[in-house]
Amino acid sequence: MDDLFIQAVTTVLGNFLLFGTIPLIWWGIFHRKEQSFTEFVGLTKPQLTKPVGVLIVFLIFYGLFMIYGEDLTFAFVDKERLAGIIAESGSTSKGEYAGLAMLAAGPAFIKTVLGNGFCEELFFRGFLVKRFKEKMSSWLAVFFVAALFAGMHNVLFILTGLPVGVAYHLGSFLFVTLGSALLGLANEKIFNGSIWPSIILHGFGNFIFAMLGAF
Repeated sequence: MDDLFIQAVTTVLGNFLLFGTIPLIWWGIFHRKEQSFTEFVGLTKPQLTKPVGVLIVFLIFYGLFMIYGEDLTFAFVDKERLAGIIAESGSTSKGEYAGLAMLAAGPAFIKTVLGNGFCEELFFRGFLVKRFKEKMSSWLAVFFVAALFAGMHNVLFILTGLPVGVAYHLGSFLFVTLGSALLGLANEKIFNGSIWPSIILHGFGNFIFAMLGAF
């Protein structure tokens, strides 16, 4: 358990350095006199800009996607092979915390909510989407950054040497792109550019999946 806590804290610190340094430097050089860093990356109070009904429909759709989207996007991956990848992969929360039950709660929360949810959203939905919005429509910026985010996951599989296969790469890319795009649209189209909604949905969504794997 101590090793898991150390790994979780290391992930948070590493991700803060990896995903926080560039936005901070960019802001300091180009935007420090114009706005605060929190405004620059969207760490602002969420303000609902659409009717409550739109938010409810979005949350239902997002929930259904998270429950069933993985099965749809990995439909062409052999089920036994998929289960083996999940079990073998330290980069997936399901595999990393398998069988630990409530013992996984602490390190899983640190890693998924802080290390993944906060740090990744800060860079991708906070820094990149808002920079690309200056050059293109918000819709295009959201989907372009979502594809970049998905591609990062594919690169990580390659770097870790896990032989996931082409079908899994394609399924992963599609699933992560669509899920990420939904997070970006929630921020930009429903909550007035605040990235807190995507931080919460991303972080706690990963945490739930981690705990499901733990049990």
